This record gives sequence, C-alpha cells and structure tokens, in this order.
Amino acid sequence: MTPFSDNFRLRGDLSIVVRRASDKRIIDRQLIRNTITFDGLHGVLRLLKQDDNDPGDYQIASIRTGTGSTPPTRDDPGLESPVFTIALSPTSRQLSLSTSELVLSATIGVGDAVGSTVSEAGWFYANGQMGGRQIHAPIPLTGLITVSYNWRIGATT
Repeated sequence: MTPFSDNFRLRGDLSIVVRRASDKRIIDRQLIRNTITFDGLHGVLRLLKQDDNDPGDYQIASIRTGTGSTPPTRDDPGLESPVFTIALSPTSRQLSLSTSELVLSATIGVGDAVGSTVSEAGWFYANGQMGGRQIHAPIPLTGLITVSYNWRIGATT
C-alpha cells in the first residue's frame, strides 16, 4: 500500500509569555513552531475511527513542562525531564473552526515548581501519550513570575 502524501498536516505553534507577578508586565516572550509526535497524529486517527478505543483517552488533558534540552523528534514518547503538569479544563481548550485550529492555554502560577528552570513543554492526551513537544529558552521559576503557554494546533495543507 502506498502511503499518503503529506498534503494534510497537523501543525503546532507554541507561544510563551513570562510576566512579572507584581504588575503583570511582560518580561519575556517566545514563539516557536512545535513538533507534533507520531502519537499526536495517531491519536487524531483513533478519534476518527473510535471502534476499538475510548474517545476520552484522546482528549487533550494537560500541558506538562520540564527541564529537558534535547530537540524534539516525532518519535518522542514524553518529556525528557518532567517537572510540572497543568491540567486543562474545557475553557482552556478553545476550538476555532473558522481558522481550523485548537488553542490550548495553561499558566504556571507564582507558587508552582519554584526553584525549577523549565525549558521544554508538551501537550498530552488523557491516556498519558504526548501529542506535541518543544524545547524553549530556559525560564527560572523564581516565585515572582507567571509563565503562560498558548499552544495553537491546526490543520494545514
């Protein structure tokens, strides 16, 4: 069987905003195209099939951060060095059919993982499989900042 060509793709863009907690002033901003893993792509196909799996297993349930620095690959099974998990709620997953994208929003708060330096992030299905991963410039969690992750996942041609 001949594999399909790559005309239909999933793409992710990760925007990270670091704010000073005292006055909400932006002190750093990063925008990075992320890597959608094979598990991320296969999860979408499993959602379309739905015969032999629980669709709830493939709901995007969290964004996790870590201290890893190895560039992502499509074969990555998880974060290199996980530190903190941010559970996603229905309001932190916004679907826009007009732009063909899903936007995931999560924030590391002032008291979360203080003392760690995060440098990688990934989005995860409810079954624990990672769908996308990216490394970014290190951000020390000092207890004086918040870190917001906004992940746009879209279908492109």
